[in-house]
Amino acid sequence: MSSAIDFFIPTNHLSGNFMINMWFHFPQLRRFGIGLNQFTGIIPDSLSNISGLERLDRSGNSLTGQLPGSLGMLKHLHLLGLEFNILGRGMSGDLNFLYSLTNISKIGNLINLTVLSAAQNYLTRVIPTSIGKLQNLRELDLSRNRLSGLLPSTLSNLSQLFYLNTSYNNLEGNIPTYLRNCHNMEILDLNHKKMSGSIPENVISHFNQLRSLYRQKNSFTGPLPADVGQLKNLNELLVSNNNLSGEIPRELGSCLVLVYLNMAINSFQGNIPLSFSSLRGVQFLDLSCNNLSGMIPKELQQLSALASLNLSFNYLEGEVRSKGFFQKCECNFKHWEQEVLWGIPQLQLPPCSDVESAKHSKGKHLSIKIIIAISIADVSCLAFQLVDLLHLT
Repeated sequence: MSSAIDFFIPTNHLSGNFMINMWFHFPQLRRFGIGLNQFTGIIPDSLSNISGLERLDRSGNSLTGQLPGSLGMLKHLHLLGLEFNILGRGMSGDLNFLYSLTNISKIGNLINLTVLSAAQNYLTRVIPTSIGKLQNLRELDLSRNRLSGLLPSTLSNLSQLFYLNTSYNNLEGNIPTYLRNCHNMEILDLNHKKMSGSIPENVISHFNQLRSLYRQKNSFTGPLPADVGQLKNLNELLVSNNNLSGEIPRELGSCLVLVYLNMAINSFQGNIPLSFSSLRGVQFLDLSCNNLSGMIPKELQQLSALASLNLSFNYLEGEVRSKGFFQKCECNFKHWEQEVLWGIPQLQLPPCSDVESAKHSKGKHLSIKIIIAISIADVSCLAFQLVDLLHLT
């Protein structure tokens, strides 16, 4: 075993503590993977004695304690996978190991590290500024910990970074403009945090390769910048559960490879952009719980790939077309006198009324609030709820 270069035993039910002197048994080891097992205990300092180690994956176990600073001596390390453990003590110093990983006074600082994943542990306090010294880093995942404070400005030094996930922490502040320097970014996940303020312009557009942008369940305010339309490779845009407002930028229609779009639970207003008809590959579209008004664009019937559409809890009105996506949905909103669900045979709903003259009745004003929830699966549409229908003057 002393001449072994690779040691992989992932996805089993193996348990126990690590051998403190494992370096003695595997001095030539280059790649070490024990992920998805049931190992416990701490990561021993002696691990740094395996000086040629390139890949270290201990994810998905029950490892505890602090991460040893001696990991900084593994100068050939490319991948460090520590996610889904119980690492950290829930106190100051949980991320001190990063200082040793990046200390340029040490011969063995991790200048070659490309993947650092420490997600779903108990790491606390701030992300140290020294993270910016890992300039070859391409993937950084610190999600689902207890990190707080601001994103360090030194992240701007990570020009090779294409995946950044700091979701499900207690990080706060605005989206830093210096992130624009990470021009190779493909996946940016800032979900479920305490971030606030407006989304700065001329930042998103610098991510020319961006495929997925997650900014859900924060407190972002103001409009969604129009330069989002410059993201020609964008597949997923999730900005639900914020305080975003203003009109939905029509430039979104230029994101031609968009598949998943969720803008629900905000304060967007105005019309649904006609440019959405260009999103021929979109499969999931959720604009619910906003202040959108006007007609549902008939051009949406061209979205043949659409599998789920949610427009509920807005102020939309008018006729739902009976073509394309809406082929099985027929309802003309002309006149009604009480709260009622109409128009979908699959749900045994009665047909719509057709009393055109009521729209012109003297002394009566039609006030329409339409709540629409449409979802295509086995049944094409759900229902149309019409409320606040008729007010007498």
